[in-house]
Order: sequence, then C-alpha cells, then structure tokens
Amino acid sequence: QARYKKHYSICAEILDQIVDLSTKVADYRTLTNNLIPYKLMHDWKELFFNAKPIYEQASVKTLPANPSRQQLIELEKRDLLDTNDYEEYKNMVGEWALPEEMVDNLPPSNNCILGHILHRLVEKSLPPRAESTTPELPSFAVKGCLLGKTLSGKTTILRSLQKDFP
Repeated sequence: QARYKKHYSICAEILDQIVDLSTKVADYRTLTNNLIPYKLMHDWKELFFNAKPIYEQASVKTLPANPSRQQLIELEKRDLLDTNDYEEYKNMVGEWALPEEMVDNLPPSNNCILGHILHRLVEKSLPPRAESTTPELPSFAVKGCLLGKTLSGKTTILRSLQKDFP
C-alpha cells in the first residue's frame, strides 16, 4: 500500500509537470503565432527536467526574513537558470555561440586611428608621473642640541627623530 501511494504520487507529480509544460507551450504558441524563442523553450525544458514548476509560484522581489516554501522554490529556479546561462556563456553555446558568418573570419587588422585614440584616453586618464625635480643631496651627519626643562619630553622627541632620521 505504501509503495503504491509513493509510486502514485511520483507519477501524479510527473503528469502535473507534463501538463504544465504542454499548457505553457500551447498558451505561448497561441499568443505568438506558433513561434517560441529557443532560449525560452530551453529554460522551460531545464525546469521540467529538474522537477521545478514552470509557472511562477510566488514573488521573490522582496523577501521576508523567513521566506515561504514557494519563494524558496522560485529562488532555486532562478539559481538553476542563472547557472545554466553561465555554463552556456563559458562554453560559447546556445545564444552565446558565434554566428556562422563570423566563424571563418580573421581577427580585424590593426586600426591605427583607434589605437591613437585609446592611447590619448589612457594618457588623459592616467597621466605619467613626473620625475622629481629636486636634486638629491648626499647624506651627511647633522649635529644638534635640544634644550628644555626637566620632564619636558626632550628624550622622547630625540627618540622619534632618531627613528625617522637614523
């Protein structure tokens, strides 16, 4: 009896997902004259294969501190589709693939005008650092005398000067 109920619930869930996908496709086809964009159909199939509901269950625009189960499902759907889009981007497939006319093209030749413009923009935004115009003096010893009353901080000042100017 328990196995039957478990099997029945799994089959009912799969059947619900199939009905959801087919009604979503049928609705979209009636609205767009039988044209479904590849990306949209791919996303629907991905949700179907991962047992996620195709229709939106809850809004995730503003999430409370304790999101509901439906909001968590929506976040999982979003993460799944974002991950798939990123993988397609990395592998340059799907909408990220190069068009056929560009596959055999060589890279563009050197454009001197564009290179000059970019060079000038870099010079304007990052000007070269000017060399110091002050001449370097050879190091020499400085002798000095520090006068002050008792406990006025003569030794403390001399120690800090010794650290800065050994």
